[in-house]
Amino acid sequence: MTQEEMQKALEAIGKSGITVQGDLVLEKKVEYEIGNVESGGIGIQISNGNNGNKRPTEKEHDVEAATQAAMEYVGRLKEMVTPAWTDRYLDLFKQIFALPQVRVNIAIVGKQQGTTFNRNMVANVVQMMLQENDIFLSTANPSRMAEILENNKDHSVKAALGSVPQDKQLKDAVKTVIKESKQAL
Repeated sequence: MTQEEMQKALEAIGKSGITVQGDLVLEKKVEYEIGNVESGGIGIQISNGNNGNKRPTEKEHDVEAATQAAMEYVGRLKEMVTPAWTDRYLDLFKQIFALPQVRVNIAIVGKQQGTTFNRNMVANVVQMMLQENDIFLSTANPSRMAEILENNKDHSVKAALGSVPQDKQLKDAVKTVIKESKQAL
């Protein structure tokens, strides 16, 4: 395989939603197990996502626990959602939290205190939805949201509720999910 062919293959893989783990392992869940393909020292494994009924790894458990905690967190804002979105609000978050760009970050707490998930990233996503002007009521704003989420309108999450994610790929992926959800109306 020439360098140019390898580059085209990698670009096609990147556009297909395959996640990259480490430097040389590419993984994607597909319908049937195909097996291993090795070329030029790069191993590519395509499987159906069946891990042999193994228990989830600690990292997988952390992501699931963080996602569950984040779902509960954004659920607190449901009273601020417009009637048109009340029934679809949590489903929209389920779709957003399933994005690879979100899953890779949701369990990274960093220096945030008193949380088991990346509260700032979740708050940034809430801001993106707030900017849509039809998901949340017109009275919704970062101060009122911080008060509902943390029982303190001056909580540090207020700053995150006032800005969108800095990661362009994450922001674009979330925008796409929101747009698709709006088109389903």
